[in-house]
Amino acid sequence: MFIIGWFVHIYVKIDAGYDQCRRDGMGTVKAMVVHKHFRLDAVKLKRAQKLLGAPTETETIERSIDLAILEHERNRIANRAHDSFVRSKATVRDVYGVLE
Repeated sequence: MFIIGWFVHIYVKIDAGYDQCRRDGMGTVKAMVVHKHFRLDAVKLKRAQKLLGAPTETETIERSIDLAILEHERNRIANRAHDSFVRSKATVRDVYGVLE
């Protein structure tokens, strides 16, 4: 018997910025956590959990979201560096004679 999907409810941390985060009694900033319901493919979730080495399904989803955000930031930084290089009009010299 195969389970195609599960109903999963998890708590998701939202990085809403410093202004919208809560402070606990110790003065530490805490991320806002909201309750969400998702229908997820059980096989994909277990595979991701194994690949990420996450102990729980919630941790798997949080790590996946963090990786997506990190990838977006890397792409944004790389695009900014590329645009800066193109605007600089720097010349590239082929010292090995490979590029044409």
